[in-house]
Amino acid sequence: MFAIRAMAPRDLDAVLKLTDETPEAPRWDRAVWEDIVASVDQRTAVRKGFIAANRLDLLGFAAAHLVAGVCELESIAVAKSARRTGIGSALLNAVAGWALARGARKLELEVRAANASAIAFYERAGLLNEGLRPGYYHDPQDDAALMGKSLYSND
Repeated sequence: MFAIRAMAPRDLDAVLKLTDETPEAPRWDRAVWEDIVASVDQRTAVRKGFIAANRLDLLGFAAAHLVAGVCELESIAVAKSARRTGIGSALLNAVAGWALARGARKLELEVRAANASAIAFYERAGLLNEGLRPGYYHDPQDDAALMGKSLYSND
């Protein structure tokens, strides 16, 4: 059993630990995560972090950025031991719900083109491949697959 909630300052050590354990996660310094947590959750909030946790452990996190009606999923990670349990989907849904409530029309993201399991996850969530950004990632070098979906059911 797990719960999804807003990321808080007390979560940052565990978030940084999970990013260290997840090669696909961005290597942001603590100040970036502090900025995400410091965003006040109101209609004008432009960044938001969510975590999935049980009573003892942080199991995953997501961070998003809202700009001009588009929500960019900046990062999402689930602990290796907790994958394929619905946590990733729950985090993605939390981001989409937050964005939709703040007027976003679309959810977008970049994912390593070589990360077939992540691409399959996003496709199951209804995101479509919208293009390729060559040489976007470094260490290791990789292209970014651009993916997105409308947050409105009638689009």
